[in-house]
Amino acid sequence: MGDQNKSLPEPAIGASRTLPGTINALAVAYYGSDAWQKLATDTQKNRRRVIERFRAQHGDKRVALLRREHILGMLAAIEGRSAKRRWLKAIRGLLQAAVPTMRRDDPTEGIAGIKMPKTKGHHTWTDEEIAQYRAHWPLGTQQRLVMEFALETASRRGEVVRIGPEQVRNRRIR
Repeated sequence: MGDQNKSLPEPAIGASRTLPGTINALAVAYYGSDAWQKLATDTQKNRRRVIERFRAQHGDKRVALLRREHILGMLAAIEGRSAKRRWLKAIRGLLQAAVPTMRRDDPTEGIAGIKMPKTKGHHTWTDEEIAQYRAHWPLGTQQRLVMEFALETASRRGEVVRIGPEQVRNRRIR
């Protein structure tokens, strides 16, 4: 008799408070899905932020009742192209996870992605601008260290901001 209980899976934390078929239940399922696991860590972090805000507003609502016009209305209320783009990508991924278990279709299907305007990219500092920065921030300041590190390693900003003591081994950055 005792062996039968061991084969039952442990319920997820908070499962008793999550009603089946709701946005909350979908988010829990999505976070445990293969699609979620395949996303890069930074992508997961950014999308989780969007999904959790969406969940806070609509978590108890039924996924099956969500319509395309609801998505378009929420999208229209968001200011800024980047924010709209981030929101749509996160919510699209979430709702695709609902098909076919909680929905027959994806209400974001057919909604065009948010196009970003063409730019010339970031301005590359001139030698004079680098000299001006060095004159303003002396050696030993954190600002100067970051700038020198970025220049000398040719690292991207996203990589430079993640560097910390945990990447230093034997006096070398790994």
